[in-house]
Amino acid sequence: MAPELIRGVSYDHKVDIWSLGIMIMEMAEGEPPYMDFPPLRALFLITTKGIPDLQHPEKWSSDFKDFTRRCLEKEAELRPDASELLQVQATPSNFLLTALLSLSLSLSLSWF
Repeated sequence: MAPELIRGVSYDHKVDIWSLGIMIMEMAEGEPPYMDFPPLRALFLITTKGIPDLQHPEKWSSDFKDFTRRCLEKEAELRPDASELLQVQATPSNFLLTALLSLSLSLSLSWF
């Protein structure tokens, strides 16, 4: 849940950008941020600390990390909207595919 929603601010399009960032991070990491915490504690951490960095940043390009960081800007007024994100040199399609493949590999390895 986007920090502004947790704080009781009305829903707007920037919440969807936050959700995109969370989805990208979840595909890259295999689980959402703060998964090891109880739900209320996770919500508190999102509003106070934002989202933690990727666990293995060396696995990801600087474009991937930058795009994800932009989507997960804690302050909604500083978070880009979709039109701003589309102006970014790197589009999400390349690293979304990488994240999906990475997640698929990690899930298939966990079955053994």
